[in-house]
Amino acid sequence: MNAQNNRSRLARQLGITLFLATIAYAWAQAPSKSTPSLAHTPKAWEHLAFEHPGASIQGDPKLAREINRLGKEGWELVDVEMSQQEGTTTGKTFFFKRPKTP
Repeated sequence: MNAQNNRSRLARQLGITLFLATIAYAWAQAPSKSTPSLAHTPKAWEHLAFEHPGASIQGDPKLAREINRLGKEGWELVDVEMSQQEGTTTGKTFFFKRPKTP
């Protein structure tokens, strides 16, 4: 019975130690109030949109080349919106963004 109590006490102490170590680690990693957080630094963005006529974009090598070219220039595709007329897709607009260069 005494050995079981010692193991139980040791397990409890180990659990408390791990809990306190986790809290200490998280506290040490938290940004200080005097250091501005990069997550809260506003970024300036450039935006680009272009339209592609027609409903289908599959198998369009010209469109693929254009999107790949924009990707190499640092543009990121963020949305594609469909234009519709009387329930039929008539075209698509591609929206891109990239960080503004100083």
